[in-house]
Amino acid sequence: MDEDGCAVVDPGRDLKNAQQGAATTIWCATSPDLDGIGGAYCEDCDIASVIADDPLGGPGVRPFAINPAIAEALWTQSVQLTGCDIQ
Repeated sequence: MDEDGCAVVDPGRDLKNAQQGAATTIWCATSPDLDGIGGAYCEDCDIASVIADDPLGGPGVRPFAINPAIAEALWTQSVQLTGCDIQ
């Protein structure tokens, strides 16, 4: 928001209006490009690229976020903490 309370839309700084912000969610829900694909990270109406050597906060998905061993450890810890397992 600017000093007058108006939304700032600046794609260069990854600031979007409501329609732009919702576009990827709608794309994910309706795109035939995702048929048969589960667990994909998406951004800007596309599947996010894996970015290995870039600081956090930029575009793309980092390798640790799609690491199956880390996902399994998180699941195991979540089951232990909550007592719920929905396999």
